[in-house]
Amino acid sequence: IMGSEDRPPTAEELGQMQDAVERAMRDGAWGISTGLIYVPSKYAATAELIALARQVAQHDGIYVSHMRNEGTRLLESIDETLRIVFSSFSKSTIIKSTIFRFIGFQLMCQCGFATLPWAA
Repeated sequence: IMGSEDRPPTAEELGQMQDAVERAMRDGAWGISTGLIYVPSKYAATAELIALARQVAQHDGIYVSHMRNEGTRLLESIDETLRIVFSSFSKSTIIKSTIFRFIGFQLMCQCGFATLPWAA
């Protein structure tokens, strides 16, 4: 809808994206996936991602994310992904990160997230 432009979507463009997600979910999609380290997804603001994830949540779909940063800003990236999930009421999430796969469950336990329904 926006191509590779580095700018926020207009209200109309965001509506078109939400409509596209809605159609895909009705047609059988399991959810949405973002590659937030790649163009153009890296230009998306958290609020934009929450708006799209809400469409997915209405269909019990999942939000899958290759987070923005898996290095020096790993915790910020995990925080953003969790904000998207909690704010959109998504039923589950998968955080795609080499580092997170190894330390993710221990980190979730230390932060108190392991007892949440979506973490089971």
